[in-house]
Amino acid sequence: METVARVVRAVEFVAREGRVRLDDVAQELGVHKSNALRLLNTLRELDWMVLDDRRTYMVSPHLIAVGQAAAAGTSFQEALQLAEDLRAMSGETVHIAVPHGQRMLIVGRVESHNPLRVSCELGTRDALHASALGKAYLAALTGDQLDSVVSRLDLDALTQFSITDEAALRAEVARTKERGYSLDFEEGRVGVCCLGFSLRLGRNRDAVALSITGPSYRWTREKMMTLVPAMLERVEAMNPSLALHPR
Repeated sequence: METVARVVRAVEFVAREGRVRLDDVAQELGVHKSNALRLLNTLRELDWMVLDDRRTYMVSPHLIAVGQAAAAGTSFQEALQLAEDLRAMSGETVHIAVPHGQRMLIVGRVESHNPLRVSCELGTRDALHASALGKAYLAALTGDQLDSVVSRLDLDALTQFSITDEAALRAEVARTKERGYSLDFEEGRVGVCCLGFSLRLGRNRDAVALSITGPSYRWTREKMMTLVPAMLERVEAMNPSLALHPR
């Protein structure tokens, strides 16, 4: 029971603080650093905790997919409200995702009312290079951050339309940043098209991406372009410090 209590306290502490170091966890739990490290390593193996490049620990987005306990805050509710508005504009399913490793982890969803619709389960992971969610997130990064992420990506061809060349991906990310939205025309799944946006939410201004997802025969480029101006206006009204600034 003591070990279980320490696990719960550790997760709650990291979730409350946002980002913490090993010493902080050891002090919070009142244990030696070696004991805290073993606990944190176990949580990382279970995908409950992540360790970033600055050697700080954060609660893993995987917890959102497991129980959505980490998604109960105001920021997630704001993203859900935006998703509902975008669904009303488009008639299509809207997915909410956060970066997780080399993927985007879907943590929220507002379903289309159409009987024939495209919908991904919570916890689904989309490739950064072959999804509107991923490209919206990449376009929200600084130059150095983008270099670090893209240099490690496996640019696998998921369909015949996937981007598999690093230069081509960088060019598409630049276009995404310029116009303020990302596009995916059957790059991740044949017959599925997506339009994506990126936000910065919460105290830590963490990146969140949303994509309007529909079947290619209905969710066409022409339909997207008629809706983009109103959607951009709605997105920026909620998040004036949006990382993507259309020109």
